[in-house]
Amino acid sequence: MVCQLAASAKYPAVHGELPEAGHHQVAAFDGPLAERDIFADTSGRTLRLVVLRDVEEHPQVTRLREAALRLAGERDVPVTELAAEGVHPLERLASLIALGDYASTYLALGYDVDPAAVSAITEVKARITP
Repeated sequence: MVCQLAASAKYPAVHGELPEAGHHQVAAFDGPLAERDIFADTSGRTLRLVVLRDVEEHPQVTRLREAALRLAGERDVPVTELAAEGVHPLERLASLIALGDYASTYLALGYDVDPAAVSAITEVKARITP
């Protein structure tokens, strides 16, 4: 989903996988983007925690996920939690991938961004071509 947000909507996102995200990405809850965007014309947060989860998760992952959600709530960081759908693990993974594709395209349309445009990638490749 993170790659799709960047590629399609040109929207920054950070990937983290539990349990490591419970130590690293959660630190952003106390950062400047969790408070407010100082450059925005209207006040509003620029940080949101989006949790993609499987219905079959290790008990330690469940505890970490729940703790991260509680911490986000205590810090007033908005949370979106999305659970995979389907019976087979591959089906559940595909449901989250499809949702990420849809969300990134929808976000691109909302920001009036062409999802197919890759000018920055083309420019970087041109700069490294001998």
